[in-house]
Amino acid sequence: MILFHISNLESRPVVWAERSFDEPVKGRAARGQRRLIRSSTTFPYDAGEENFRLLKQELGDAAFATTHFKKATAWLPTVNGSALPSSALIGPSPDSKVKPRLKPWRVTIAEISWDDLLQFLCSIGDTRTVAHGVALGKDVLFFRAALRFAGSLVARQQYLPGVVVIGESFRAQWQPVFLDADKERFTSLLKAMPPSVHALTRERYSQARKTPLTVDRQKLLTDIITEFIDHLVRPAAASEHPMIESPSQRKPPAFESLHSQWLHALQIPAGMLRGETKSLAELAQQVAEWRRPIDRLSESDFRLCFRLHEPDGSIPSRISGKEAENHTWRVEYLLQRHDDPSILLPVKELWKNGSRQEAAWDHAREYLLLSLGQAAALSQHVERSLKKSAPAGYELDTSSAHEFLTHQALIFEQAGFGVFLPAWWTRKGTSKHGCV
Repeated sequence: MILFHISNLESRPVVWAERSFDEPVKGRAARGQRRLIRSSTTFPYDAGEENFRLLKQELGDAAFATTHFKKATAWLPTVNGSALPSSALIGPSPDSKVKPRLKPWRVTIAEISWDDLLQFLCSIGDTRTVAHGVALGKDVLFFRAALRFAGSLVARQQYLPGVVVIGESFRAQWQPVFLDADKERFTSLLKAMPPSVHALTRERYSQARKTPLTVDRQKLLTDIITEFIDHLVRPAAASEHPMIESPSQRKPPAFESLHSQWLHALQIPAGMLRGETKSLAELAQQVAEWRRPIDRLSESDFRLCFRLHEPDGSIPSRISGKEAENHTWRVEYLLQRHDDPSILLPVKELWKNGSRQEAAWDHAREYLLLSLGQAAALSQHVERSLKKSAPAGYELDTSSAHEFLTHQALIFEQAGFGVFLPAWWTRKGTSKHGCV
């Protein structure tokens, strides 16, 4: 049995594999085998180059085009000096109460391109096995889920062009935008990330350190999704806006401005920008400022919600009756945390000077104004409320409240805002009441 893995190594995808022993070794041989496992720095279940070549024949070029293999260090669970297999398909775990610790083991890897990875993940579909005796590790399933998430963002056009700084170089890149429900999906995917995704380091690192690198898992997942989105969008952008080829392949095309070069670079595979470092840094700053409103919304820990309050002593069954026309309803603005939806902050508290919550809800005011600006395009009531110095909601008569219940609430939900409605309201033709 071979277990196929995909990991990240210095922002590049690499493949590696585990193999099971053909037969369990018993008696003295078993003790000798355990001594070998403890004494050798090579991961005992490493598939090695020979099995990699067999794996390549089984999977074809969809898996990896390279035949150049390298060694890397995998920081893997170890008990009493013995490496543990990642799955029972490869081998049994030792019967020990000792807590496993991460130790360095040498494994055989093959570096692949993001294009190769994308094509391979698309080719495997929903299967967990790709050939006879070849199963997919949890990290492969994770990368597949990340690609599907990236694909859904592309389908809904939740991405923007940007400029990424790589050392002293600048590259045009398509980048994701995570808003509202996508943030929750990102968080779920982050929690599901197997440690093997970031378990590899270069051998030179393991020789200098005895502990694995500290990994920013959130940044790593963002980088992975960004690479997928960039490789999905770039060819489509090139087909929609065909480039004028230079008469000479050796002579780079001339551009009227850095902005023109940036738009061109978003369509070509390399995406690198040429020019003076100072000018390119200014371009990156200009693009960042242009993106700033959306990025602030994406980076925020909050979601804007609308809560409809009934008039005091109102009778639900008379909502459309003439005797209730003068009753005053109120829509209250709230901020809800993404990581804990049970936490709701009334916006009126946010505007209070010296509010106790203000220090804990960092950047909340900026996010609130940006979100209300978006909501104002969907509701004239929200737009009017922004004329106040500290908008915290707005009032409605009964007729307008009925319109909110039957129409406006759904518009807000579809735009990604949360909505709280009275418990008695069934909202015929829409989803059930509550915060959506």
